[in-house]
Amino acid sequence: MDATTKIPVKNTSNNELLISLPDIRFKRKWPAGATFKIDLSILQEAIYDGGFMTLMNKGILFIDSKEARVELGLEEEDAKEPTIKVYTGAQILKLLKASPTDEFVAALDSMSNEQRLMVADIAIEQKTTDINKAEAIKKACGVDVVKAIQLKAQNEEPNKE
Repeated sequence: MDATTKIPVKNTSNNELLISLPDIRFKRKWPAGATFKIDLSILQEAIYDGGFMTLMNKGILFIDSKEARVELGLEEEDAKEPTIKVYTGAQILKLLKASPTDEFVAALDSMSNEQRLMVADIAIEQKTTDINKAEAIKKACGVDVVKAIQLKAQNEEPNKE
């Protein structure tokens, strides 16, 4: 890979990110779920910024290319799976609805906190009734899915009249 290679970097969070690295003259507004192609040379300098590196390490910003992750020192070359695993909304939905609890818990453990919060949001939106998965979410990120579903139902009740 040369310095001008464009590397797709995705914002995996549900929030817009504003990245400003004045030392390298890099500023980008990342809408939720958006992917931008960034020069490898810029990424090689950006990873020395503590905030940017934290976003990468927590999986909030994610590089899908293993070759690029290795080049940037985010992952070992002989790693079988990515250090940070990022799930799409469809994959999270499948985990919530179809996977066994132990597989769901293992997936939660491999996610960043931002992804766990996304799982909680989707579980609330889908009105997940599996108490074991709801407890696993509560333990992983502190969101009480059952209580949130109940509160949402109470808030919607007066609107039906």
